[in-house]
Amino acid sequence: MKKLLKKTKRTGTAAFAERELREAGLFDKDSDYNGMIGDAVLELMDVFSKQGHSGFSASLTRELFNQLSNWKPINPLKNPTVTKEYMVVDKEMWQSTKDSSVFSMNQGKSWYSIDVKPTLFEKILRWIHFHINNPLFKIGLISNNFRNWFWEKSHRNIKFDN
Repeated sequence: MKKLLKKTKRTGTAAFAERELREAGLFDKDSDYNGMIGDAVLELMDVFSKQGHSGFSASLTRELFNQLSNWKPINPLKNPTVTKEYMVVDKEMWQSTKDSSVFSMNQGKSWYSIDVKPTLFEKILRWIHFHINNPLFKIGLISNNFRNWFWEKSHRNIKFDN
């Protein structure tokens, strides 16, 4: 691949970024992607530097860019069952197509995010839920209602506006 950037005299943030990237060896031919990662990051830094942000606008711009470049929504998530923004992973598991960290294990009746760190109580309940759903333990002694209760209690449900 050809180099994307022309040699220019950089100042400020872009100059700092270039020094750091060079020191890390990210422009070297033997680095990841033959040095293209350094070029790609420096190109973004050049654009960001030329925009002339103040401290506050720079912070907002970085935060929004980070969210969007990681495919994370910046607007409140609406119920995927209502908006039809989900895909069926298997019979029981559905996944939001707007936020890939959001799942439903009961065909859209409730949703939870894997990005939310579970409490100790939720971890214990998840462990129990896993074991009572294990085929070796399915001998008819545990009802589906009981299994579903454990699932609901071990995952904090997302509250939607719609």
